[in-house]
Amino acid sequence: MADGIEERLNGFNNGAIPGLVGICVDQRELHDNQMEYWIATSYSGEVPEGLVSIELPESHWVVFEADELEPEAIQRLWHYIMTEWFPSTSYQHAGIPELEVYKGDGTPPQVWIPVKSL
Repeated sequence: MADGIEERLNGFNNGAIPGLVGICVDQRELHDNQMEYWIATSYSGEVPEGLVSIELPESHWVVFEADELEPEAIQRLWHYIMTEWFPSTSYQHAGIPELEVYKGDGTPPQVWIPVKSL
């Protein structure tokens, strides 16, 4: 944030998802138990110089909202999704990146999970 990237990304936000987005890209096949984490915004248009883009395929999403703004809340939410929700549902992961959505304005963050029916 110190280099102004948060403000710059928010200035480009013109897509379907307001605010900043953390994109969790699974890299376990390439690197043992690792993932990439992109800081992004939903944007439609030519990619601005110095930035890169990622396009996610269409999917059905289940959206979970954290119960507070504290960083620990998003960690608790991820734990719930992976240890309680997935084992008890008839959905499976769609195999594309998950999203953490930070809308700002005092709104708790959300976790968006791409799913498909079993």
